[in-house]
Amino acid sequence: MVLAFGDHRLDIKRRELRRGTELIDLEPKVFDLLAFLVEQRDRVVSKDDLLQEVWGGRIVSESALTTRINAVRRPPATRPAGLQRLPTSRRSRYCRSSI
Repeated sequence: MVLAFGDHRLDIKRRELRRGTELIDLEPKVFDLLAFLVEQRDRVVSKDDLLQEVWGGRIVSESALTTRINAVRRPPATRPAGLQRLPTSRRSRYCRSSI
């Protein structure tokens, strides 16, 4: 399955993110997180959803989760063009992608 957003292509089967012909290097969990958020772009995703789907229900520290989310949120110049924002609701700890 290949998901397209902006000038990027996320190839789930090959585990590749490309901007045009350029291959963008992502850590495995960052790729998994980005793929999950792109697939779920039309809904709010809870922390529990992330832990279940991306980490297979394993216990993950807040630091590890935050680090991976921040990697997806990198500065606009290096962020995938179609990924406009990835806000987090402080009260509910939910993420909603705007892809």
